[in-house]
Formats: sequence, structure tokens, C-alpha cells
Amino acid sequence: MPVNAPVLVPSPVASEAPTALPEASASPETESPALATPEPAPRSDADWLPWAGGIAAVLALGGLVLGLSRRRVRGEAAPDSPPAPAAKPEPAPAPAPAPPPAPTPPPAAKAPEAAPVAQGLSLALLADRFTATLANATLAARIVLTNHGRDALVDLALSGDMTSAHASRPMDEQLGLAGPELPPLAQIARIEAGASVTVPVEMRLPLAAVLAIRAGEAQLFVPIARAACWATREDTGGAEHAHGAFLIGQPSDTPGARLAPFRLDQGPRVFDQVDQRVLPLPEAPALS
Repeated sequence: MPVNAPVLVPSPVASEAPTALPEASASPETESPALATPEPAPRSDADWLPWAGGIAAVLALGGLVLGLSRRRVRGEAAPDSPPAPAAKPEPAPAPAPAPPPAPTPPPAAKAPEAAPVAQGLSLALLADRFTATLANATLAARIVLTNHGRDALVDLALSGDMTSAHASRPMDEQLGLAGPELPPLAQIARIEAGASVTVPVEMRLPLAAVLAIRAGEAQLFVPIARAACWATREDTGGAEHAHGAFLIGQPSDTPGARLAPFRLDQGPRVFDQVDQRVLPLPEAPALS
């Protein structure tokens, strides 16, 4: 530690009688008047009124600004009208089960084969049965006559027969348009306008007159049924005529297939399953 330097104490100088100093009070609470801190003067209530008003105005302005800020935030956060909830996509409908297969309808009854309409009178044929005996070939059929005109037909004369289809014969002869007249089959007194009449008939051909087609040992017969009808119009007395030719044979299981011919070399037989096809005819001049 450093050594303290010696303190020089001056010697007292003689003077006149010393003036006595006032004794300091031993109490620390008493201070000199020159060193005492001055106390602030008390303020009246009127001095605080301007400050209180200003503070209240600031607080009110702050509350207004805060309220407006909160309202704006709410307005931005919540729209005027809530958006409609998004529609949930409907699930795709399950595919409908495949319908069961429709039952196979029974075969429809054969419609008669009709020849082209001529002057309001039509002629159709429906083959029912074919019979081969030792003497004849016979076709049982129905002929349907229909009056398509506006007036009744009277005095109808129906004729027809059966012949052989063969390449050695002229087509007009096979169709019954040339050669001898067809033998009579029936007489019908009257058919009203729009009405039909069904006439059952039998057409017979001697086996000796059949032109058979040989196919090896088989003798095949291809029949052609021919029919014609003459009538008189009741209103004017004019003539009406209809003619038709139909190929007769055995039906096939395949739709649209050709008809099968009848075999004559197997002895007498009855064919219950028979069918017909309309043969086209050349156009004939209109009758007056």
C-alpha cells in the first residue's frame, strides 16, 4: 500500500478575540434555511380540468378508432351474405341390370302371298297341303280376293290350276298368261268395297302330266299354282281383273332360303308343311 504523505498543520495566528459561532443543533432534522429544498405550492382543482378533458377526448378518439378498425376487420372477414354451400356431386347411378332376354315369340301364322293389285282387285294364295298319290298331285289352298276399290264388285269368276315349273316351257305359259284358259274354281256373287273373301280350293294335276326334274334317282316336282279372277264394278259396269302365279314347295328352316321341291319317286305321300312364293308378272295394260 502507498505510504501516506505527512500532513503539514499550520500554526495558529494570534488574533483578536474570536467571534463565537452559533452552535449547531445536534438534531439532524433541522437544516439551514439556505440549504432547505423549497416545497411546491399546492394546486387547485381548476388547474386539472383542462388535462382531464384532453385525456378523456384522447381516450374517446382511441376507442372510436379501435371500434372502426374492428368493424372493418369483421366486414372484410364476413361477407354480407354467406356463400351457398357447394352442391355435393350426385353419385353416378348404378348401371341398370341387363334385361333378361325376351322370350322367342312363336312363329307367326303365314300370311297369304298376294299378287300385285290390279284395278282395285287383289288375289292372294295360301298353300295348306300337298298330296302325291299314284294318280294325281293335289294342292289344297285358300285364295283370298280383296276389293280395294270404292265400289262393290259383283259376279266374280275365279279360275285356276297347277302346272309344272320346267326350263323347257315358255315363261308366259308357266305363269298362265298364255295358252288355254284356266279352269273355273268358284263363283262369288259380291264383294263390298274394302272387303275380302276367302275361297278354299283344290288344284289337281295328273302325274302323267307332271314334268319332273331328274336329279340322280330322284324325280323332283316343282309346282306352280296359277289363279285368275274376273269381276264387274257395280257402279259403272266396268271390268276388274286380277291374276297371280305362285311357286309351291317345302319350307326350309333357314329364313329366306329357297323352297324345296317334292319327290315323286318315294310313293304316295302327304306334305303338311308347304309354303309359297309370289312369281313376278309382266305389267299388263290397264282395263277400262
